[in-house]
Order: sequence, then C-alpha cells, then structure tokens
Amino acid sequence: MAADDPGTSRGTHWAHEGEQEPPEVTRVDVTEVVEVTSEGVAEVDVAEVTQTPLVALPPSAQPPFIMQQPMPQPVYPQQQPYPQPPGAYPQPQAGYPQPQVAYPQPPASYPQPPGAYPQQPVYGWGTQPPLPPVPPQRKISLPRRTLATASALVVVAALALGIGLVMAQPSGGSAAKHTTGAAAQDDAARAVWRTATVEQLLPASIKREGSETYIRLGINPDESCAKLPAAFTTNLAPTKCAHVLSATYADRTQTVTATVGIVVVSGSAANRLRLFQNWTPDSNANNAAMMPHTYPIPRSVAAQFTDAQRVAWQSQASADGTYLVYAVAGFTDGRTGPGTAAIAAASGSALSSTSPAVQVAGDLPAAIQDLLASRIQGSQGGAS
Repeated sequence: MAADDPGTSRGTHWAHEGEQEPPEVTRVDVTEVVEVTSEGVAEVDVAEVTQTPLVALPPSAQPPFIMQQPMPQPVYPQQQPYPQPPGAYPQPQAGYPQPQVAYPQPPASYPQPPGAYPQQPVYGWGTQPPLPPVPPQRKISLPRRTLATASALVVVAALALGIGLVMAQPSGGSAAKHTTGAAAQDDAARAVWRTATVEQLLPASIKREGSETYIRLGINPDESCAKLPAAFTTNLAPTKCAHVLSATYADRTQTVTATVGIVVVSGSAANRLRLFQNWTPDSNANNAAMMPHTYPIPRSVAAQFTDAQRVAWQSQASADGTYLVYAVAGFTDGRTGPGTAAIAAASGSALSSTSPAVQVAGDLPAAIQDLLASRIQGSQGGAS
C-alpha cells in the first residue's frame, strides 16, 4: 500500500480488488387497514409504509466451501484358487470308440412253415372266394303216433281257449251291466273307502259354517260291524254292513264330544237305493236300541265318554245308499244322558233343538257326507 493511500474504511468500501460490490437490499413493510361500512362493503387503506435497508455480509465473512473427499474403498485380498489333486477328474475323450463289427441285421422275411396259418378271405371290393359248402343236416323223423298226439293236444288247447273267450263275453248278464257307464260309476263310488285312507275320510279337523270346528281325538282300529247294535244292523235289510270306520271328535270349546262312524253298505244297487229311500233318520234317533256305541279316547276330554254319557245321535245315508254316516254325542263333563223313555219322547232340555249335543250329532254326519260326496264325484269323473 502507498503512503498516500488512505485505505478502505471499515463498513463503507469492503469490496476487494477485482470483485463487484454487492447490491443494496431494502425490506419494505406495508401496514393496511380494512374498514367495513354500514352497507357491508370492505374498504382497504394503506396506513404506513416502512423501508429498512439490509446489510449483506462480505464474501470474506461467509464460511468457506470445503469439497468433501471420497471415502476410501476397502481393499479385499484376492482369493487364491483351490489346488486341484493330481490326476483327478479325467476329461472324457473326444468321441466314444465305435465297434469294429456292425450289428447283424434281421432277415428281410421270416420263413413260413409249409401249410401253416392259412390266410382268411378278405371282405371288401373285388372278387370273393367261394364259401365252404354247408354240411348236410340230418333229418329227424318222428313216429306217426307222436305227431298225432301233438296235433290233438293243440286242437284241444285251441278249443278250450275259444270256449273261455265265449263264456267271458258279456251277453246281457251281470258282466254286461258292469260295462255300462252307470255300473262303472257305481263301482267307483263303492271303491272310495278302499282307495282313500281312514285319515282322509275322517280328517283331523272338520271346519263347518261360521267358526265351528271339530278336532279328531282318535281313530277306532276296529272296523268290524260287530260294534253296531243288533237293532241298527237289522234296519239295514235287505242290505248288509260290510265295514265300519269310526273316530271320536270334540268341538272347538271341548264341551261336546261325539263318535262318528261310516257304515259301508253291501248289496245290489237297487237294494242300496231302497235303503236310502226307507231310512228315516229322525225316527231312528228316537230309538235308543239303535243308538251306536261310543269310542272313548284315553288321556283326552273323551276319556270318560261311555254309553252312559250318550245324549243324542243322528244319521244320514248317501244318495245311492252306499255309505251311512252316524254320530252319537255327549258332554265332556261326564254327565249322564237321558233314559230310554226320554229318548223315545225326545223330551228334556238335553234333547231340545238348542242342546249342543243335539246340534253336534246332527252336524257331523252332514259334514262327513259332504266329504264323501266330493270324493265320489272325483272318482266317478274318471270312470265315466
């Protein structure tokens, strides 16, 4: 430095020789005021502006840049190859040696034995060789007596078959009647009790008009006619009783219990029709000797339903006289029914028309007959 050089004052001119002087930096702070008028409009006013000069540091005051040196890489020792044992693992030769003599080849064709394995004829296009002749069949001769006996047996069998067909042909008797439509419908009606089960003919519940419903308590396994009174079976003449299907019911309130029976009537169509015409349900209801027996059901409201508790009974025959349905009713509280004289005179409150037992005894036969009529009509539709 020269003696007349005043030097550089600290804080004023700090730029070195060959370097540019850094630009002047100023920070400006603006303060704004926001006002909202009564109409709801926001107005912005500048309240104050402040400028503050910023002094930048000289380059000499900045920390020096230090370049990082690369990290030294570790040096691994070279792995020495494993020593090979002398003479181990011999390498194969360039090629396998070939045999000096070639393998013998099979002959072009094997010799065939003379006359062996005859060739079968070829079936296809072309001329076919002739088939071998059929050997002659030996004739079997039967004695004349044997032939005559066989012929006689054939003739007798044919005559017997013809006579059987002629006898089976309907010629105005009973067989001819079954071929008509009316006879077929009668057969279908008489077969209803065999084609349907007892549970179907005497269902588990019977719903009548209004809210009245009868519940089945049990089915009597005895289907014989012996359980009917003698006076009852006598009034069936000239028809007869074939089977009796019976069960015991109780009304919805379990106040009245009744034993219902379906009497299957056997006899000709004319006799069964006569039974329907001559059967008088109301007069028979006053005959105590004809009143059917009860069928009590253990462990139910009808456990004590015996003949002594019978109050009233009623019956109804089908239009063709094939089925006769009856019902004998009584009270579940075990009260004793009226006597023979009261039944014959139809006197007393128990036998009045408003008596629940009398109403049940008259309602159940009609309900069962409706079920039978529906099934008969369905079976006759397929038989007509």
